[in-house]
Order: sequence, then structure tokens, then C-alpha cells
Amino acid sequence: MPTKTVTLRRWQVVGAFVILTLSFVGMGIWMNANWDKTNDLVHKTAKLTISNKHQIQELKRQKRQIQEARVHSCKTTYGAFNEVFEPFFPPPKLRTPQQDADLVKLKKTVKSLQAGCAKQTKVKPSHGG
Repeated sequence: MPTKTVTLRRWQVVGAFVILTLSFVGMGIWMNANWDKTNDLVHKTAKLTISNKHQIQELKRQKRQIQEARVHSCKTTYGAFNEVFEPFFPPPKLRTPQQDADLVKLKKTVKSLQAGCAKQTKVKPSHGG
């Protein structure tokens, strides 16, 4: 397919060059006028990013501490069953085999419940808002 040659006059080429030059100069003037604002915004954004990073780390630390406290509280609560019910059993020499079995079962149940404290106290994801 043959191509058609486009002929431009000198004034058209000069006009296009002048328009491009003026647009680059205008862009340079605009960037220089807004440089301080842009630079200030960049610095503020960097400071906020660092601050947010520290706050996120602190929130994660607090979340870990709260979860550890929940697990500890759960284990303490279940451990209280031993403290409450064990005094009702007679001394070891006077216990019947059934009482020994019941005490072992109580302690085993408490240990099993305490072992599940981490899963039981885990924070469930919220749905909705």
C-alpha cells in the first residue's frame, strides 16, 4: 500500500516547536512552584509510615499479651476445680479405689481442659461490621 507524503510548511514546524517548548517551560515552572509542597508531603508521609509501623508493632505486642493473659486465666479457672473438689476427698490412705479413680479422672479432665485453653480463648474473626 503506497504511503502519502505529508508536507509541512516551515511556520507549522516552528509553531509546533514553540508550543512544545512553552509546555515544557510551563511544566518546569509549575513543578518548581509546587516542589516545596510536594517535598513536605513526602516527608510527612514518611513520618506517618514510620509511626504507623511502630503502632502496628505495639498493637501486635498488646494482642499477644492479652491472649497470654486469657490462656493463663483459663488455666487458672480450670485449675480451681482441683482446689475446690480435692478437699472433699478423704486423705489418700482412707480413700476407696472408686474415690482414687474419681480423683484421677477429675485431674485428667482438668488437665485436658487446660490443654485446650489456647484454642478455646483464641479470638474468632468478626463477620460483618
